[in-house]
Amino acid sequence: MPRRWKRKSQKYLPEIEILLRDAIPTWFEIEGEFDSKKREMRGRESEIAKDELVRIYRDARKRGVLNKLDFRLRLFCERLMAQDDDRLPPPLNTGRPSDEHRRLLIALHVKEAIEARGSRRGSVEAAVREVAARDGLSYDQVRDIYYDRDPEWRHVVAVEFARRKAEETGPVEKGGDVG
Repeated sequence: MPRRWKRKSQKYLPEIEILLRDAIPTWFEIEGEFDSKKREMRGRESEIAKDELVRIYRDARKRGVLNKLDFRLRLFCERLMAQDDDRLPPPLNTGRPSDEHRRLLIALHVKEAIEARGSRRGSVEAAVREVAARDGLSYDQVRDIYYDRDPEWRHVVAVEFARRKAEETGPVEKGGDVG
């Protein structure tokens, strides 16, 4: 497969033929595959190829050189747009996964450490230092997670903390025999 490099700082662009082949797989290539891992991999390759073709189309449209694009690429993107009221699909989010769960656990560890220490002066700072040492993070990272001012984040932490406390106390009996 010939490679096409633009500049040293720019990433490798595969040939349009290869992207089109990957973007439009046959039924046999995806659904006909018996191995589930290969099926998932081919489906992911298809999504990445579509995203790359759409990115090339968007760049050309922004620069005003759509007429210089490969006809097959333009046709592919225009078909995608025809399916969705003349809008291109949004770019894939291929970045690093969020670490919300880890952040939540750290915030809960701090709240539990504060509760264990009581409401004495300096208990918050001591709890943050304890969690930082235990979880292998810096004091600043743990402090930033615990003092995050986002109201939704604070609500999630409070709800999860209350749920954990309710689990510790055991099940609550509803109703009872009245008689």
